[in-house]
Amino acid sequence: MKMTEQWLGAGRMRTWLDTLDLSDYWYASNMMMDVFLLLAHEHRFHQTRGVADALGELLDFCDENTDPKTGYHDRGRSDVRNAMAGAMHLYPVYFLCNRTPLYPEAVVETTLGLQQEDGLFGYETGTGGEDCLDYDGILILANFSFLAPRSRERIKQSLDKCQRAIMVCANNDGGFSPHRRNETYNFGTNLTLVEPGKSSLWATYGRLLAIALAGKVLDPSDDTFVPGNHMMEVWDGGRGTTQKYFNLGRHPTS
Repeated sequence: MKMTEQWLGAGRMRTWLDTLDLSDYWYASNMMMDVFLLLAHEHRFHQTRGVADALGELLDFCDENTDPKTGYHDRGRSDVRNAMAGAMHLYPVYFLCNRTPLYPEAVVETTLGLQQEDGLFGYETGTGGEDCLDYDGILILANFSFLAPRSRERIKQSLDKCQRAIMVCANNDGGFSPHRRNETYNFGTNLTLVEPGKSSLWATYGRLLAIALAGKVLDPSDDTFVPGNHMMEVWDGGRGTTQKYFNLGRHPTS
């Protein structure tokens, strides 16, 4: 893939990263995550040189822009919920690259603080949450439950509450709706339009995966769900159980 060449070579990844707008980190981090996936593909299937160095620059950029107050990589520029959704895209990259995210306690405290009274992580409460944000919150808390052991019990309580609350979006067809607001859902294109209350493929995948990830912490002995190394299915649990694509830093064990 010729497009990956723009990120290879000393400083080239950093030059591209400096063009991103961190005030909408949810959006910017989607591109950062996609860059990782493209480069990891090039490394795995074509042994392309320079990929590890480029990804090292990407994670160095994240570290340099991590807000100590939240643990998110937006330099404090984004709305906090937006920053949480953005940071979630990069935490799996840390785990897959054998590197430890900064300020894990701050990450946990900030993420717990975003959980609404209804148990979900959407901007509104009482409307069924939001498929992406609910999944983002659970992935972060599940993976950081071992990186912030002092908060583990509170994390378990949060995951249990969210896991139960997600069921408000379950439908009789076995699928899940993105939320319970009386409005059409559009995931970026007309082909992804979902009528109010109807099931969608992404919402079903995201919500089932959120339930499964929460279960890995709530009942570690349950092997019904075995997470993969697909970006959206990473469950490292702070124990180094995820297959490592690259060795770009030290990863502590519990």
